[in-house]
Amino acid sequence: MILLLCATLLVSTLHSANAAGVQVWTEPAALKIFEDAKASAHATRTVRLSAARREFAAFQIVLCADADLKGVTAKALAPVGPGRISARNITIWREHYVNTNEGRRPDPLSLLKSVDLKAGVAQPLYVEIEVPADAKAGSYEGTIQISADGAEAGQVRYHLTVRDFALPLKPSLRTAFGIQENCIARQEKISGSGPTFEKYRKAYYELLLSHRVSAYNIPADLMTGEGAKYLNDPRMTSYVIPYPGEDAKLKALCDHLRAGGWLDKGYFYIVDEPYSKDSFEQIDKHVARLKRLVPDYKLVAPYFRNPDFDEKLSVYDLLKGKVNIWCTATYFHNEKVLDERVKAGEEVWNYVCCGPGPPYANFFVTMPAMSHRMLFWQEWKYRSSGLLYWSTTYWEPSPAGTDDPWEDMATVKWITKDLFGDGSLLYPGHKVGHYGPLPSLRLKMIRQGLQDYEYIAMAAKVSPADADRIVNSQVISWTEFQGAPEPIETEKDALALVIARSARR
Repeated sequence: MILLLCATLLVSTLHSANAAGVQVWTEPAALKIFEDAKASAHATRTVRLSAARREFAAFQIVLCADADLKGVTAKALAPVGPGRISARNITIWREHYVNTNEGRRPDPLSLLKSVDLKAGVAQPLYVEIEVPADAKAGSYEGTIQISADGAEAGQVRYHLTVRDFALPLKPSLRTAFGIQENCIARQEKISGSGPTFEKYRKAYYELLLSHRVSAYNIPADLMTGEGAKYLNDPRMTSYVIPYPGEDAKLKALCDHLRAGGWLDKGYFYIVDEPYSKDSFEQIDKHVARLKRLVPDYKLVAPYFRNPDFDEKLSVYDLLKGKVNIWCTATYFHNEKVLDERVKAGEEVWNYVCCGPGPPYANFFVTMPAMSHRMLFWQEWKYRSSGLLYWSTTYWEPSPAGTDDPWEDMATVKWITKDLFGDGSLLYPGHKVGHYGPLPSLRLKMIRQGLQDYEYIAMAAKVSPADADRIVNSQVISWTEFQGAPEPIETEKDALALVIARSARR
């Protein structure tokens, strides 16, 4: 039975106290642990995971001390199995909390060094195991050791089954996520230009790419050898093509990209969210220029409503024959019309931003973790080939935004002070002594969803009917979808069985 967004979930977790006075238990990755969390009566310190090669398997360890306790650490030992997976492939993140109008919620992640526990307050750790591309299939067992006050506070055992296939290096779903570079400089306390800024700029880009997400802008001049390196990276699925005002420069740039085999990955993004007469006239002007200079152009103009100047017209009437990447807000998705555009050879993307809110899926801090993950199952159900998100570093200063995302995630106060995390999926590492960006728990869920999408896409190559049946068992509509992690893992197992048929043929 499908669980809705508001569904509460119980997970197979257990606890036990020890000499250090610390309770230790585990939870699934796709569950946000609140500070008042308690271990269930069915607690366990044993985790069972399955993952393909190139996949990140993940789970959470929750610590809760009887009294204040300083310097608690966790160490991952290399798992033992048929092949070699190094301890370096295991990352333990400390989860931090931010204030919201619904209470404190976990979101920022930092690499765990040690953590001080407050009496009775749950402290989750996010554990990731990156399965190498050359890992041998089979069963592995490993341990996470928890220490406090120099003494062992507990162990967590994990059993990892490495599947006999690999996720593709090139993601199957196109992504286009924005980065506000001026905000990076302000929050990281660096100049907005120069060598140091360039290092940060590339680090932010690479962090997204390591999560199967492509940023709007490649952090290099596209006409250079360094630009070619980024353009040739198979992990990159899309990028914005600059739009110079001079015809000669535009044509030379696109000729260069075409000659390198890179033009098709790129797209123009000139007008955003058109609905006024002027915005559609701007699109007409730019399309006329593109058809003249770059006849094989790709153009996106994300939209969320019909025009405001003629109720007889729809946005589809005004954009047909002009855009060829249709990018609609999820709540405005017209399945019938967009299926026709796919049949015409055009792309259909979706996007979310400050809307929609629950019961739709989105990336707000206050939403359940599964709301971030299941958006990618919806992308498959509605035959979308891309997902656009306007920013990952929108940290404009108060009063419109936030002066410090670690303390205040009401990032779009110019829209509402009660929306948390919109346009912000990364954190500036400067605040916690880390060089470069740090991820959010929401970004980890996005990667989980993108990994799920690969399973679906791979299964569909073997049996489209089985892939669709499994997706439809978990997604009814844009507002009704699975809210618990355990059934999704079961369905991933079912998808893996479909994928395995290809090896037996």
